[in-house]
Amino acid sequence: MDGIYNFGTNASTPDHLSIVGLFAMKDKRFQECLKILDKYPSRVCGQLLPQEHLLETSIYVSMLGGEDDDRLIALLHDSIDDKVLTYEQIKAKFGAVVADAVKELSNPRISILSKQASRVNLSSKLSNVRSVELKKPEGWSEDKKVEYIKSCRKLFDDLSSEFVIPSVILTTIKENTDKYL
Repeated sequence: MDGIYNFGTNASTPDHLSIVGLFAMKDKRFQECLKILDKYPSRVCGQLLPQEHLLETSIYVSMLGGEDDDRLIALLHDSIDDKVLTYEQIKAKFGAVVADAVKELSNPRISILSKQASRVNLSSKLSNVRSVELKKPEGWSEDKKVEYIKSCRKLFDDLSSEFVIPSVILTTIKENTDKYL
């Protein structure tokens, strides 16, 4: 995993070791969530395995001011779409707040997301853009890659007024999207 979580050279910037910090909490839901990550299929989208994407999304959520429920939502945000868990299973294990946000993120027809879901969506797209920019997913044309990155940049621009975005994230966004605009 070396290099995957390289967010820059700033000493205050998280690296792959900061993942441990996310789970140092005594909340048993995080331990349960870690077990669930093992159930994801071993497919690679771009450069990252699903588990790496979910952990990276959770790191970004933390950097955007997310709290415990937000980090859980980040770790579970693909679980309904990837058929790892159902809404009912998420609700039983992690509560209605987490389950409702995960469900919200798995419904592409919802155009206005809650603040929690928007934070996770922004974080997930940032992880995806970094991954897709590093290595185009199998079966994607260069045009599809460029269109995806452009659509993510629009999302970043649209949501930038809703969140205090640390400069390291803004730099990462610019480095991974400016050349496609």
